[in-house]
Amino acid sequence: METSTRRRTAADTKEPYQQQRQLSILELPHGILVNILSRLPFKTIYNCRCVCKAWLNLLLDPYFAETHFAKSPTCLLLQPTRNRFHSRDLYMVDLEIPDLADDRDALVKFHADFHFPTDSFEVVNSCNGFLCLCDSVCFEPYYVYNPITGEYVNIPDGRRLSECYVVSRFGVCPKSNQYKVVRFVGRFTVQDTFKWETEIYTLGTDNWRAVEGTFSSLGGLPSGAVLNGALHWVVTDRRNSEFISCFDFEDEGFRSIVPPSQFGMHHKKRRKWMSLGVLGGCLYICDFPFDDHFDIWVMKDYGIRESWTKEFVIQTPITYNTGLRDFYQPIRLLGDGEILMLHNNKALVSYNLKEGSFLDLDIYGVQSDIDAIAYNPSFVSLKGIAMGQNLKVLKVKPRNAV
Repeated sequence: METSTRRRTAADTKEPYQQQRQLSILELPHGILVNILSRLPFKTIYNCRCVCKAWLNLLLDPYFAETHFAKSPTCLLLQPTRNRFHSRDLYMVDLEIPDLADDRDALVKFHADFHFPTDSFEVVNSCNGFLCLCDSVCFEPYYVYNPITGEYVNIPDGRRLSECYVVSRFGVCPKSNQYKVVRFVGRFTVQDTFKWETEIYTLGTDNWRAVEGTFSSLGGLPSGAVLNGALHWVVTDRRNSEFISCFDFEDEGFRSIVPPSQFGMHHKKRRKWMSLGVLGGCLYICDFPFDDHFDIWVMKDYGIRESWTKEFVIQTPITYNTGLRDFYQPIRLLGDGEILMLHNNKALVSYNLKEGSFLDLDIYGVQSDIDAIAYNPSFVSLKGIAMGQNLKVLKVKPRNAV
């Protein structure tokens, strides 16, 4: 019986190797792939959205979004300003990039192409990667926006009052995971007294609701801080005994936070020179007692008065005969014992704790004055937290800085 034989060719020996090379990274087990991608620099991940639909779907997968958000370090969000006009361009800065001044990979640019009554808008604050935007004239909140996914939610119009002053903030309830916008409306009554009213809007609903209860003067709210499901601000009215007021997003009530026990009457008298913020996940008070330095008090255990600690004493350059006082707003702790701050609401500086020196911080592609806040980018979809007719998706293309 004849048997047929076939000589092995070069093609036969290459076939398994060629098949191995054709395997896609997307064929890795889902958990391993998510673990790898979530550790990459943000701009690398963000650019993968444009590779193909499969990559885009992976990045928008809820499991990846949650894994990435849990691992990603705090970044910086910048909004250029000029003559009090706020740009529609937003810049996200990856602070893990060593050379921020020369490395274009440190920057991702977003263009917020929204409709506002004026040509300018401001970022009210950030919460879990979502931004609250208001117009720059009346300061009415208009949108909740995720620049990473391009999704945004229209905020319904609140009750309009003539000659009123509006302050708003955005936060999340730790227990129910509901996202809410609080709106404080101040106006003069017929008795010529100033009165504050409070309204709340829950994302996914249709209307604002009135909040009962009274609260102290908003005072230092422009530098207020959202932490642990509550908005905090310094009460600058000297007639009020409270030092720090809070609005709780969960129970929609007001309460107070006690200041450090070391604070006396001289601290109360200069409350207008203080600000609040969040540093390293803790509430802090920035106190400016003299022109040559300021103190940063940190509440290391939230709600416990005894945990207030004077963590940093920052020596500042003295500017003589100007009649002006410099202000510094701490944003984030950096490596090598440095603190990133916003100086006079227009420029970034870093302070070296060991050397006691300031350094101007330049960002690639950003030349003008800026507003800056800490920002944690998120691929989490707004669809999971705000269903309804108010949810829309803005078709944005990634605009990386060049």
